[in-house]
Amino acid sequence: MRAVVMLWCLSALGCGHEGDTPAPSRTPETPASLTELPPSTTASNAEVVTPGDDGSGAGGSPGGDVEPTRPFTPAPCEVGPDVEVGSSQARRAGVAVALDGRGGLLAFSADDAHVTLRPLDASAQPSGEPVTVEMPGAMDLSQLRRVGGRFVLVTHTLCPDTPPSHALKCLFFQPFDATGSPAGARFQHQTGEWSAGPSEVEGDALVMLRSHTYMAPVLERYRLAADGTITREQLGDLGHGIARGESEPAQGVALAVDGERVAALVRLEGDAAPAFFLHFADGHTARVGGRLPGDATVRSLAFVADDRLELVFARGERIFRAELSVDGRIVTPPTDLAQDVPGPGPARLLLRSTEEGPRNELGLVRGDGRWIDPPVALPAARVLRAGGENGLYAVASVATGRRPRSVSVRAARCAAPTAPP
Repeated sequence: MRAVVMLWCLSALGCGHEGDTPAPSRTPETPASLTELPPSTTASNAEVVTPGDDGSGAGGSPGGDVEPTRPFTPAPCEVGPDVEVGSSQARRAGVAVALDGRGGLLAFSADDAHVTLRPLDASAQPSGEPVTVEMPGAMDLSQLRRVGGRFVLVTHTLCPDTPPSHALKCLFFQPFDATGSPAGARFQHQTGEWSAGPSEVEGDALVMLRSHTYMAPVLERYRLAADGTITREQLGDLGHGIARGESEPAQGVALAVDGERVAALVRLEGDAAPAFFLHFADGHTARVGGRLPGDATVRSLAFVADDRLELVFARGERIFRAELSVDGRIVTPPTDLAQDVPGPGPARLLLRSTEEGPRNELGLVRGDGRWIDPPVALPAARVLRAGGENGLYAVASVATGRRPRSVSVRAARCAAPTAPP
């Protein structure tokens, strides 16, 4: 299962080490640079250029085979009616939801110290009775994911019993069964600072890449045992020798997980331009050869072979795809992805707030982060979260206004774009 939301690799599965050599037919004859981007191909007569066997021809360079863009049919999401599942008395209400073909679970802040869990059936409709439990960080729900045969709720809040002068932050993990009842011991890990970043589920583990304001990024795996016990494993050193307290020394920007293989892409600020490093779960680190443009935004990183990763990044309105070897070399130079061509990877659901008017938007995006038009407008909500897969999603929301605030869920069915073979 390929994880979405950013990256790594374990030596036991042959992820590669320094000195690994990709197939010669995929390696450019001269060193490629991620800053040498091809000319724009986003005009109405855009073409997709396929790199030749020698790696040349990307983005319209001589020697490449040209393939016309393939039309595809976008399919907007269909959103069902709101179904109320409860209400929140919390000062700052949060909500999280997970859904797959076996059913799902919705969690919301019942009050400042408790969360309520509500089971969902496989069609994203409420089922069973609500369960309310005490939970640290009840107002700060980070995510709810199905891990193995259970659900794991993650909160990120102040650690208990710490003096105000220290104000240390902690992550809390609580396993639940399909009915919303606790199904394992709560696990706590002190992060020190607030942190944020991508995470992916693979089997019985949740892999996280966390970035901090005054600390180096952290790559870690939280594994859920059969008895509900959670253990933590740190995967590699992402510090680059940076001392604690230096402002924004490095940032984890992308995560790739494929079974036991894990890779993280870290951006390290420099005097002239940022540098990018690949970190793998076996401790191997490689600097990416050829700088990414300073204004580039990394969209995704994914394993595409034992010794290669696919990197998708944006520069302004243009989207580029490149392939990297596990030792950081550019195997396939950046190719401009035309705006009317489905991007790499599976489509995923995206929620966002709009600046114009009190509403939100929901829709599918391509693997490179572009909308599959048109998104669907949703009413204004204080909090809006979604979870799901394979075209069916549960969209949970907390209403605006005074307490108690209504908490509801609605089903969204979104068909992926289709393209002729």
